[in-house]
Amino acid sequence: MSSIILDKRLQTAGDMVRPGKRVVDIGTDHAYLPIYLIENKICPSVIACDIAEGPLGSAVHNIDAYQMTDYIAVRQSDGLQSVKETEAEDIVIAGMGGELIASILHAAPWTKNPSYHLILQPMSMADYLRKFLLSQGFSIEKEKAVTVGKHVYTVLSVYYSGEQKDCGLFYSVVGEIRKDKSEDGAAYLKKCAGRILKIANGLKQGGKPEEAKIYYELYHDITEGKDAAV
Repeated sequence: MSSIILDKRLQTAGDMVRPGKRVVDIGTDHAYLPIYLIENKICPSVIACDIAEGPLGSAVHNIDAYQMTDYIAVRQSDGLQSVKETEAEDIVIAGMGGELIASILHAAPWTKNPSYHLILQPMSMADYLRKFLLSQGFSIEKEKAVTVGKHVYTVLSVYYSGEQKDCGLFYSVVGEIRKDKSEDGAAYLKKCAGRILKIANGLKQGGKPEEAKIYYELYHDITEGKDAAV
């Protein structure tokens, strides 16, 4: 079998996994990430979870093909519901909306422990996810932007600190991406700025000048390079 090659999105998530830690991969789909992690000896074991039977069938097939059944366990699970808190240290939740990721974490309060490392990759609603994380006492250690085709996403490295914070509008939109000086980081900020400008113009046209002003100022802050303090 040829070595697994991940797309940029999953590769970035895989690069954030701490070497030697046991991993659970939520929304594993074809189990490409678990196979990659074992194949490259990054971690000793992975629990590959998905809620749907179809992706799990593909995962089992691929794991068998790569002869990794001793290292990768496959489970049908709604989020983390079928995972015990003693079974992994690094938790990857990728390829779904930010609101769904937040609901998965909310349903697993045992993740509120600094020993766990969360690697989160929202396909949408990253601003919602950032607000949720900070309100629940999680800290975003870093973010990395990734471009896949015409889309640009963020991958978050998160730990529980216990310090609950109110997430301002600016931070909810850009998070820690300001520190990502790559071309992908610039592309992510450009996407954010475009979305905010569209909202501002819509509010202005809708006869809400005061609300529009807030978003025009936010657009200016993003394009002028303001630091995203929480």
